Order: sequence, then structure tokens, then C-alpha cells
Amino acid sequence: MRACAAVVALLWLAACAQESRPRWVLLAEGHVPARTLPPAAAAGDGPRIVRDDEGTWLTLDLAREDWIYKEGLGAWGAAVPAFGLGKSDGRAPQRLTAGERRFVWLPPAELDRPGGPPPGSFLHTSGGLFLRLEADETPPERATLGLRTERGATTDGRFRVFGARYSYDGLSVWPGETWRRELAGSDSARVLHFATVSEPAWSGAASAPLVFAVRIDGVERLRHEVEDPSRPHFAWQALELGPGAHVLEFAVEGALAYTGFASPVVGPREHAPASERRPDVLVFLADTFRADNLELDVADGALTPRLRALAANGRVFTSARSPSTYTFPSHASMFTGLYPRRAGAISTAHALPDPLPTVAEAFRAAGYRTGAVTDSAMVSRKFGLDQGFEVFDEELVDLDSTLARARAYLAASDGRPSLLFVQTYRVHAPFHASPAARAAAGAGSLDHDTLERRRLEAHERDPGGADERAAARELERLYRAGVRDFDTALAPLLDELAAADFFAHGLFVLTSDHGEAFLEHDEMYHTGTVHEEQLRVPLVFVGRGVAPGREHAPVSLVDLAPTLTALAGVVGPQAWRGRSLVAPRTSGSPTLAFQVWGPLADSTLAIIDGPHKLIASEDPHATDPILRAYRLDLDPDETHDLRTEPWASALLNRTRARLEQEATPLHELEKAHLDEASARQLDALGYGGREE
Repeated sequence: MRACAAVVALLWLAACAQESRPRWVLLAEGHVPARTLPPAAAAGDGPRIVRDDEGTWLTLDLAREDWIYKEGLGAWGAAVPAFGLGKSDGRAPQRLTAGERRFVWLPPAELDRPGGPPPGSFLHTSGGLFLRLEADETPPERATLGLRTERGATTDGRFRVFGARYSYDGLSVWPGETWRRELAGSDSARVLHFATVSEPAWSGAASAPLVFAVRIDGVERLRHEVEDPSRPHFAWQALELGPGAHVLEFAVEGALAYTGFASPVVGPREHAPASERRPDVLVFLADTFRADNLELDVADGALTPRLRALAANGRVFTSARSPSTYTFPSHASMFTGLYPRRAGAISTAHALPDPLPTVAEAFRAAGYRTGAVTDSAMVSRKFGLDQGFEVFDEELVDLDSTLARARAYLAASDGRPSLLFVQTYRVHAPFHASPAARAAAGAGSLDHDTLERRRLEAHERDPGGADERAAARELERLYRAGVRDFDTALAPLLDELAAADFFAHGLFVLTSDHGEAFLEHDEMYHTGTVHEEQLRVPLVFVGRGVAPGREHAPVSLVDLAPTLTALAGVVGPQAWRGRSLVAPRTSGSPTLAFQVWGPLADSTLAIIDGPHKLIASEDPHATDPILRAYRLDLDPDETHDLRTEPWASALLNRTRARLEQEATPLHELEKAHLDEASARQLDALGYGGREE
């Protein structure tokens, strides 16, 4: 299969080189936002935009009567809503001034420090604004709170707009502004594609009118009113353009908000059908989805009947493993073709460095429209994972919302081939499931929190004892029930793709970023030791050029990026560590996986070479680095430790030089700067409390 697929990929490359491609005009290229502040920026008594030597700020004035003394906190509080947008780059994201006096900004967590924040400091949480003064002081007569903000930045020649939920290549046009572009002539009709985007300037913003307008040659062709400007808005639009040259004007009217036009592209009205161009690619990642979900049977048959049927028509890699046991480093590896530490994804305190080339950047450079729809938290711009995605939409609501946003992206095609990455936490803890799915999976009626409390109480009495294991089994059944619901919910999208012949001309990939543990090796959930229940993930390719079948050799998600580029005829960077799974197999190196959670001495790595698996300390200076060893062909559940076998130390010794290289980041580490809302979201998913 590998040799045949490689030939197909080469044929696609030749076809792409010969086809006469119509020209798409990307309006984000060369876009420069207005340098003057729009009228709406200073309107009314609410927040406004100011610019000074320190940058651009969203500001709000406070009078002395706005403050109330909070006896329990020993600080003054003001009912100031959480601001909705801000890009933290390591500098203080907020400032509070009163005339010449400047108070010291502290992160929200400092509110709970022993003794409280020091005098002369302030912090801003979801509960309001808090100011600590000396015992004999009262708040100033007038103070101004500022949130550092910026429109965006030019990246790879395109202007990129930064948002709290949306980040995108596009036009930054705020209320009261108009951006004008002269479009060169053409002999044929064209279409202007874009999306109107707005986010409220601050939480609880008034529902004042907000209107997007587009004029072509002085004639208004679009007037789009946002029904509720206090909520984020995103809507795809398309306008016909006749032959010849045109003058395009993009404008926004209304009260202060963060507004813009995403992915503005002028393309041909007539373009090659999907079957004659590079394949559309849809990667669907079900976070925390164990590989054995595709293999299990329940009371009425398969646990995942729809996904199992999909896999029967595709190429299934039965021994695929994640490069890590939790979300951020796994995604970093998928997007960069590098193992986590090499990519700089060494903890939840770090972000993907800008210089690293990503798979989305490779597709975008090859002429693809690139989009991502995610459930946020770790799969976020704050962790640098938006790099290369022309439109990056992150919001955690529910699976229906995620699927609706994905459908909208696919339906808004502008004629270019598309790469769409979709990520959902639907099967992630806290688990939830419908009554029908509970019945199918044998789960009871208790919810996740009740079962987890029961497990923790049992753990206190007897760690790993019968009662704790019984509670863990109940949690696993609830998890499997949620997987059943996910399978049911995804079925309509798969049917729609089949009806549109997507699987004939495009490529669909199903995978996950890690598994989930239920005390198989005395650990719950994930981020733990690199055992199979946390590492094994589904990896299924269905579509053009992919022959159905099953492959059992060990592979890694670090191979995903080079495989996608090979199948699409896209050139990827030489630095990628992974290999294309459709290229002829050579005698390769062992597959690696890294826990990358906490200090090196507490973190583990796996070396998998055929049936042999070694679990070792990530600490290169460990006295006894080998922790466990298994023969997976004889012991797939990892119950018989073979660390004293000669092959174990031999495998570690011949991999040492490679491990040392993989532990060295290619670029300077980059910090992730999380706001309070992001930190709460991570805590809710179980990712709080540990950093390197």
C-alpha cells in the first residue's frame, strides 16, 4: 500500500504542477490598519481606546464613589466587568493610574496570597477590580483602568487580527473606519469571499447597533447588522464581482467593538471541481479518545458503530501512539512534526515558538485555505497553536456548536482546496452521556462528580483497593457512554460528507491526542506515565489515494504532518522528525513518547521498537533510568515487567544520543500568558497546578 500511495502522491504533484490555476487575491496581504483612532473609540462614557508611548489601551474611567471597601479582603473593590480581549506578551496586560500615580498590576491569583496583595497594587478578576491601599488611604477621586490591546500583526506578509475567540488573516476595521482597496482588472467574473467578525470590547457590553458595510465602486452591496453585539459574531459572506477593475470599501458602523473582515479573498467564479484539484483535508480530533473505543463491543454491538464503519473503508494504524499524554505537547507535535521538547512544548506554562514551521503554514503556502475549529483551553492561540490557520475559531460550548462551526467553514469554500482541523473535548472529563448511551455501555445513573468523589473517598481509605477500582470501573463505563454519544453525534456529518463525495475527492483523518487511564497502572485520567492506555490513539485515513486496510507497525502522531503533506502534494520543511506513512517503509528508528509533565525527574518517556517497549525516566542523569519494560506482542496490557532483560538496557543505550537531541528545543522557549478565564478553563479540564 505504501508504494502505491507514494506513486499516487507523485502523480498528484505532477498534475498540480501542470494545471492552470486561477489567481486568488488575498486582501490580507499588505493590509495596514488605520493609524488614527476611530470616532467610536472615544464615544460615550464607557470604555474607549487610547494610544500613547506604551501602546494601545482599552480604558475605563473610575470615580471615587465606584469603590467599596471589602473588609474581608482588606482592599477596595469596584464592579468592573472582565474585559473581553487582550494580547499578553509578557508585559503587564493592565494598568491603573490616577494622575501621576501608577499602581502595580498583579495577576488575579495574588488575591488569595497570605496577607493579601501589597499596598499600592491592584488586580482584576471575574469578581471585579481590587485595589490595595495603605490603611489611612481612600481611592483617588478619579482613576483610569487600561487593558493593553492591539489590532494584530503582519505575519508572512499577511495581516493577522488577534481576538479573544477568533484570530484570523484579514482586515482590522473598527467602528467608524473604512478601508479601501483598488482591485486590478480581470476579463472574467469573480467573487469576493470574507467573513464579518466582531467581539465585544468588554464583558457585558451594551447591545448597541453594529453594522458591517461593503461598497463596490461606490455602491453598497452588503449591509449586515449584528443582532447581538454583546456576543461574539462570525458570518461568512460572498459578493459577485463583474469583469474589470473595482474599488472595494470595507466599513463598520456602531459602538466600540473589536471588528474586522476575516479571510477576505477575491477568486474566480468558475474554478476546477474538487476532483481535479488538490484534495480537501479534514482532520477530526476527538480529545481523550482511546484507540480501543473502535474495538470494543457493548450490549447492542459495536461501541462506536459509525466510526467502526468509517474505519472499515480506510487505512487504520492499529499501533498509533501520541507523542505525549496530554493535549498541548501532543498538538504541538502533530502540527510541527517534532517531538514535544524539540518543539518547545515542555509544560502548560509554554507556547509553540513562532519560528517553528507548522503543517498549517505549509498548506497555506501551497495555496490552501486553512481553518481550525477548536474547543479552546489548550488548543488555543494562547499556546501558539493558531500558527498558519487563516481562520482560528476557539470556543468551548458543546459538540453541536463545534460541528456547526465546522460545517459553516466547509460550506464557505472560495474555490481553493481546504485544510480544516476540528478538535472537541466531548469525551473528555467530566464525562457525561445520554440515558440511551448509558444503557448501551452499562453505565449507571450517577454523574461524573459523584463517582469521582466516591473514588477519592475510597482512595483515602485504601489506595488502589477494591472500592476504588470499582468506582474507577463505573467512571470508565460513563466515559464509554460518552464515546457512544460522540459516535452518534458525528454520524450526520459523516453522512453529509459521503453525500457530497468528500471521501472520493478529499481526505478525512480521525485521531486523538491521548488516551485515558482508569487505574490500569494505578493512575487515573491522563498526563501520567506513558503506559498504553494513555498513549494509544486511533489513526484512520479515509479518502482519495488511501487503500483500505490495517497496519500494525508502531507509528506516531509526529508522523501526521509529513503524511498529510505527502497525500496533498504539499512540500513540508526538512526539520520534521516524523515520516510519511504513505512512503515506502525503511528500517526506521524506534517510536518515542514523552510525558513532559512536571520536573524531568518525575516525568517519563517511552521507547517502542517493534514489540519491545521501554519506560524510562526523562531525567538524563537518573541513576536507574529504566522504570519498566514489556513485550507488547506477548503482554499488551503491560503486566509483566522485563526491565532486567538484556534487550531493555541495549535499547536504551542505542537510543541515548537521539533522546538527548530530542530533549533540546530548536528555538528559544516561549511562555504562554494565560488570562484568568483561560486558567479556569484549564482547571476545569484537570490541567491546573503544575509547571516546569
